[in-house]
Amino acid sequence: MLLYYLTGYPPRGGTGGGDLANSMLMRIGEQEGYSVEVYSSEEEVPKSKPDAYWLSNMNGRFSLEFLQDTIGTLPYVIHDDGYQNLCPQPTREYKLCFQEQVPYDTIELDIEKNTPLYNCREICRYKLMEALAYGCRASICVSPMHGRIWSGIFPVLRDKTIIVEPQIPVTKFNIPLNNQKVPNSYVYIGTIARGKGFDNAVAFVRARGGDMYAAGDIHHTINMSEYKDVHYLGSVSYELVPTLLARMMYLIHLPDFPESQGRGITEALLMGCTIIGNRRVGALSYPWLSDYVTLENHEVPEGDVILGGVKDMAGFRERIYQAPYKFWKDLGEVIG
Repeated sequence: MLLYYLTGYPPRGGTGGGDLANSMLMRIGEQEGYSVEVYSSEEEVPKSKPDAYWLSNMNGRFSLEFLQDTIGTLPYVIHDDGYQNLCPQPTREYKLCFQEQVPYDTIELDIEKNTPLYNCREICRYKLMEALAYGCRASICVSPMHGRIWSGIFPVLRDKTIIVEPQIPVTKFNIPLNNQKVPNSYVYIGTIARGKGFDNAVAFVRARGGDMYAAGDIHHTINMSEYKDVHYLGSVSYELVPTLLARMMYLIHLPDFPESQGRGITEALLMGCTIIGNRRVGALSYPWLSDYVTLENHEVPEGDVILGGVKDMAGFRERIYQAPYKFWKDLGEVIG
């Protein structure tokens, strides 16, 4: 089956979480008999037709008129690793205009709200995504929490959401036989941003007298001179992430922004770390997670947190290994 993957972020060769996950999906898809051709502009898309279209993280590259004319009556799915199909600016400040509304199933998008960055009415893609939501075969979301947010914005998606389970290459994440964790060590991995909860993590670790390590690019919302007690490791290659996690006792991720997936949570669990997260981490929203991971809710001065550690590593590894195959089974059922 031939799929045209229309995107503003070609995933192959990328190093972001979405890039890694989508590259893995494509690789397994090819093993399962699918052919995925990636196009990142309207001019690139061939006139010849595929069996289906996969509209992923489009970043405003494709207009509704173009998509309607090009797709016609062929099946298509929509996909977002976060929220940028809808809003092109949230990662500038890690804010969404619907973010504070709870529960997620009652979210309404305030397209009239202005921000210091842009006038939302000039850039909002609500109308584009509303039209695509009604016509799509499925909406691909990267966690149950992420799916609830998208179907809260567009209720028509509630019965046609495909949830992607964590796309982690389990063979890269094996606990060493001589595994020795640094006592009282905590690590934060990812973009170092206020919305991603870096300051929350630091406050948590400081209150417990721990040693905190951080790896990732520094966002403009963070001034690292305020965090001299944090061991900043710079941007660590993905190939070195397992080695880093093997030495750490805890991985901490306490975002304010609704983190759609948060793959570091799963990677840390696979490496025998205890994870410290919260309900805004999509990777912690899978109902099946408690079958393999002991999850404890705690109320602390820094806010409600979730502590987790793997209780069935063999079962957990197998579940993660099967995740891309499950995705292609689910996708195949909706596109025929």
